[in-house]
Amino acid sequence: MNYIGKKFEVLLDDLDIPIKNVMFTPDFSNKKKVSYTYFEIYDGFETSRKLEKGEIPVNIIITWQPPLDANELNKLIIDRTKSGQWTPEKEGYFKQQIVGDVVRTNYNLENYKKK
Repeated sequence: MNYIGKKFEVLLDDLDIPIKNVMFTPDFSNKKKVSYTYFEIYDGFETSRKLEKGEIPVNIIITWQPPLDANELNKLIIDRTKSGQWTPEKEGYFKQQIVGDVVRTNYNLENYKKK
């Protein structure tokens, strides 16, 4: 299914996957905007373990159309020690945003083989 131009909610409902963390940074050229967000299905430990086993952990990167307001996103971070944690508040916000593009993380497994 093509998710471009649709609310992120459609992709979340179709995939039915638990998001663990979300990461975003303001755009380099405009600190008030966030053009993409990285959604982790696997935390860092799980990602490393999968790579060592020769499996590719799929995490999702969404580009937004239009870019999101950095101030709105920062308001979602209530507790700085859990800034990346996926919460109901973050889910409610992101579900309403419009997808510009969807890509998945890509790893070169050769780099992760045990020497």
